[in-house]
Amino acid sequence: MANYPSISELPVEPMPTPYKDTTLISDTEADYIRSRSRTSRVIRRRSVRYNRMTGTSFATIETFFVTTVKGSADTFVWADPITATSLTVRFVKDSFRPEKLSTGQYNLTFELEEA
Repeated sequence: MANYPSISELPVEPMPTPYKDTTLISDTEADYIRSRSRTSRVIRRRSVRYNRMTGTSFATIETFFVTTVKGSADTFVWADPITATSLTVRFVKDSFRPEKLSTGQYNLTFELEEA
């Protein structure tokens, strides 16, 4: 399993985002509602944002995203800078959003979810 790359910039408050609700809900003919958990745990997510990162740091993370973990296909180890714990996570599908500010400067936002 891969480790998230080490870069010089720290994310701007990798804030916890709402948990991924895995509840299955269905209606019956008598208008009763049945619900059950799809999984035995609730999946935590994190929203991560980097502001004004260098082109080199951006290229490192982009290469990791595209080549190493292939988008959201593979899991990796990420060290949460707030809790200092290592989590096994994956990128949330379609959440990798780079923004080019100027030559050599980028903003980057993405979401991670526990695997």
